[in-house]
Amino acid sequence: MMNITPDQIVDRIKLKRQLINWRLIAIITICMLIVSLFATNDFEAHKPIIENDYIARIFVDGMIVHDPDRLDILKDISKNPAIKALVIHIDSSGGTVVGGESLYNGIRKISSSKPVVAVMGDTAASAAYMAAIACDYLVAHQGTLTGSIGVLSQSFEVTELAHKVGVKFNSFKSSPLKGGPMPTEEVTPEMRAAMNATIVDIYNMFFDMVAERRSSIARENLVHIADGRVYTGRQAVENGLVDAIGDEDTALAWLKDVKKIDSSLKVRDIQLVPQQSKWRKFFDTSARVLAFIDNSIKGGIFSFL
Repeated sequence: MMNITPDQIVDRIKLKRQLINWRLIAIITICMLIVSLFATNDFEAHKPIIENDYIARIFVDGMIVHDPDRLDILKDISKNPAIKALVIHIDSSGGTVVGGESLYNGIRKISSSKPVVAVMGDTAASAAYMAAIACDYLVAHQGTLTGSIGVLSQSFEVTELAHKVGVKFNSFKSSPLKGGPMPTEEVTPEMRAAMNATIVDIYNMFFDMVAERRSSIARENLVHIADGRVYTGRQAVENGLVDAIGDEDTALAWLKDVKKIDSSLKVRDIQLVPQQSKWRKFFDTSARVLAFIDNSIKGGIFSFL
């Protein structure tokens, strides 16, 4: 019988460990290769290699802000020849100026090559209405709240409170209007005039967009309609802000009757935002909200349409 020395025993143990480690590495490598072969982004995952024609459906809800990822997906929709029409469900009370403007432009690019219909939910106001008028046809429920054509800017001031508790703020800036209005400074007549000029300019941009897209409304009548108020779906149809009362079936019927879209085409959902884990969604949303609040406080303005 061959005697085994302690050193040989140690060497054999090391060898076994190395073999186990290499096996684990091989298994992990194979798993990663399999995942990489089948993994794809969420938008591509919904696209078969050879697509049949279909009607795309997207959902716009919550606060509307500038979203480059969403705009990229809208570009993909506009370039996809298999998508013959687009139905957009909108349920939002508004958002930022640039958020509404960029979404409007993204939808208009799609509308230049294929028909687009908006179906309004509970609310489609302010920036959401701006997005809706980019569509070729607007459908609302009777109780939908829409319109709110206007611009809102809000700030707060704590100078009187600071004076009462003995706190004094010092600001050092290149000109009196820089950074204003600020919570720590009284609003001067010059600052108020500058803010009003900015608001009027943004409102005129919004007004002109509505006048162009809802051309059936006489401009002198639109002046009275676009005063910031919200309308029910029925009121919106009466004053020309919306085309019809109904739901998605109404939108699909219009696509069939007016745009001659094949009624046999399936409606397929497209995610505007890539799927993320709940924690990632939470952190991304929180970061956006905090950044928005931080910028608003620094500039003393909450810019919502």
